[in-house]
Amino acid sequence: FFFSSRRRHTRLQGDWSSDVCSSDLVASTDGHVLRRNGTSVGFGTVTSAGIADGAITESKLSRTIETATSSKTADKDITVVDATGGSVTVTLPTGTTAGKVMVFKRKDASSNNVIIQRGGTDTIDGSTEWRLYHVYETLTMVSDGASPTSWYII
Repeated sequence: FFFSSRRRHTRLQGDWSSDVCSSDLVASTDGHVLRRNGTSVGFGTVTSAGIADGAITESKLSRTIETATSSKTADKDITVVDATGGSVTVTLPTGTTAGKVMVFKRKDASSNNVIIQRGGTDTIDGSTEWRLYHVYETLTMVSDGASPTSWYII
């Protein structure tokens, strides 16, 4: 999780080490998280007001999700595709804003096609489409907001 090449006795203030692993972290049901503020560590809540970049809003922190079992135009942030009943083509929306992130995940192991295709004259890393071949394969991309839009796989 966190790594440090320093020995335990040479650790500096603010230095995280491999001594901390995910099993040491406790999930909270009340929205509190462990956070660092300057030189102290304590508990607090995370909201957009606590994030340095004012461009990140509460609406950008939450994502919308949909399931596609037939061809459609994606209108949510995350699209889970189930091609068990036949091939599915998901078309990207046109006219998106810069920084729009979309995620596609294939959930079936069928031999049917799962195609993510451009909207209009947009491109996906310079191509017109992208295919998901394997069960649980995921595709994440971000829009540059230009016209036509270039979607970059990240």
